[in-house]
Amino acid sequence: MDLNDTASVKAAVEALSDTTLAGVVNNAGIMCRHYTLSSDGYETTLNVNYYNTMRFNNALLQQVTQGGALVFTTSITRIFVPRHINADSVNRHTFGQLKTYALSKKLITGYALELARKAESRGIRVNCCDPGIVNSGMITMHRWYDSLADIFFRPFIRTAYKGAVPAIRALLSPLSGRIFTLRNIHKH
Repeated sequence: MDLNDTASVKAAVEALSDTTLAGVVNNAGIMCRHYTLSSDGYETTLNVNYYNTMRFNNALLQQVTQGGALVFTTSITRIFVPRHINADSVNRHTFGQLKTYALSKKLITGYALELARKAESRGIRVNCCDPGIVNSGMITMHRWYDSLADIFFRPFIRTAYKGAVPAIRALLSPLSGRIFTLRNIHKH
C-alpha cells in the first residue's frame, strides 16, 4: 500500500474486506525534505503520516475484533508544535521538514486518543508507540551534515529491534489511550 495515494489505501482496505483483524500496527512514516503535494492535493508528509493513516484505520475499524488493538507510531517531536498550528496552516511558505513531521505526529497522536475513546465500548485498545531515534533511513535529513551524523550519531541510536519494542508493548498491553516508549508508559 502506498500511503501517499488514497486510491492505493482504498484498494488495500478492499483487499482486507473479508479479514478479521486482531491488531494493526501503523508504522509507516515519512519526513520530506521539500514541500510536495500528493495526487490528492495534500502535503506529502501529512498525507502519509496522518490523513491516509487515519482513513485506513477508520475503514478497518469494524473488522477489528473485541479485545483487538490499534497502534500508531508517534514522536516526541509532537510536543514542540504550538497549539495554534494545524494541518491547514502548512503551505509552500510555512513548510519545514522537521516542523511538518512533528505536526503530523501531533495530529496522529490526537486522532489515536480520540479513537481510543470511541473504540473503548467495543473493547478495542488504541495506543501509540514512540520508538525514539532509530537507526534507519528515516533520520537522513538530505543535508550537508548527514555524513557527519553517520559517523558521530548513528552508532549511539537505537537498533530497529529496540525501536520495535514500544510497538509490541503497545499492541499487547491491556491498557488503552497510552503512549509507550522503550521504558515508560504515558497517558495521552
